[in-house]
Amino acid sequence: DSPIDHGLRPDINCINRELILGEVKISSKNIQGPHQLKVYVDELTRQKIVKEYALGVLAYGKIIEGTLPFIREAIEIHKLGNYFDEILILDFHRKYDKPEVKEIIA
Repeated sequence: DSPIDHGLRPDINCINRELILGEVKISSKNIQGPHQLKVYVDELTRQKIVKEYALGVLAYGKIIEGTLPFIREAIEIHKLGNYFDEILILDFHRKYDKPEVKEIIA
């Protein structure tokens, strides 16, 4: 957990062997996860810290039925595929130790 500026603090930000950036939401009712991921990517690119990540993560405490297409659409609108090798969409609903991978976008 490290801030990328005074106001932006991604939920997951790991620059080690692989570059990982993620956003965690309680519920998929709030489909702002892809938008927030794009804000973080833009800031890190602006700071010339990194240009491309190996993995993007959108983790939800619960993915509500019918919201996955909107999340996919937001990923496409923000062109997140240009920055990540893969984007994982995770559902932690009652599986805290082993989330369900809802989708991998490569």
